[in-house]
Amino acid sequence: MGRELLRWQHERGIERIAERRAEDPDVGGKPAGLGIYVEDHIVDRAWLASAAGYTPMRYFSEMRRPLREPANAAAYAQGDLPAGISLEQFATQWSEPVRRAHNTAFRDHWNSVEMDQETWNSSTVEDEAFRPALSFVAVDRSGIEPDVVGYVINAEFVQDWAAQGHTEGYTGLIGVSARWRGRGIARALLQVSARSFAAAGHPYACLGVDTDNATGAVTLYVRLGYEQTHRTTYFGFALDP
Repeated sequence: MGRELLRWQHERGIERIAERRAEDPDVGGKPAGLGIYVEDHIVDRAWLASAAGYTPMRYFSEMRRPLREPANAAAYAQGDLPAGISLEQFATQWSEPVRRAHNTAFRDHWNSVEMDQETWNSSTVEDEAFRPALSFVAVDRSGIEPDVVGYVINAEFVQDWAAQGHTEGYTGLIGVSARWRGRGIARALLQVSARSFAAAGHPYACLGVDTDNATGAVTLYVRLGYEQTHRTTYFGFALDP
């Protein structure tokens, strides 16, 4: 059954790519492929993907940081920020500036697609798990108009807590504009998030990351005390040379 279902999905995927190319001339000249995300403990699904010609191409780690141990008490400090940069709690007024900042920050990330307003709203700020009170924006107020240079979008996936056996604050999106990277902004955003998660009573802060992230994100997370809990492999099938 699994082989037959994957065969149908594969064929339908090829058809859908052809349809999109016919609908949008801009899509026609871009390379296309199909992909499957498989958590590493689901061994039979990995075998199924490999047998169908899909190749492991990318790895994503889920990481967790404890917030209750005394050794981590110092980790709740916000840390130093560049002059003119302030951290502010997420508010409705920041939604559109953060969307634009996200599209800019993720432009150089693997497989990233720009979010239009509708997609941003439905998948992010209108999602039932989104917690504006636990989310923050790094704002440059040194110019005439405030400029969003970084952000962290946090969530609470309440439906997962019973099965997990614990609650947690989850960082769904974090980004810093390319020209502001390496100046402590991402660290400060994660620190203030950790402090807010702890204040909400959560024993853990969690997030997911592309292990080949070119910004050095994995190194930062490890330094802040995050450890891998499990991994997901992206199996890809290229349709174009």
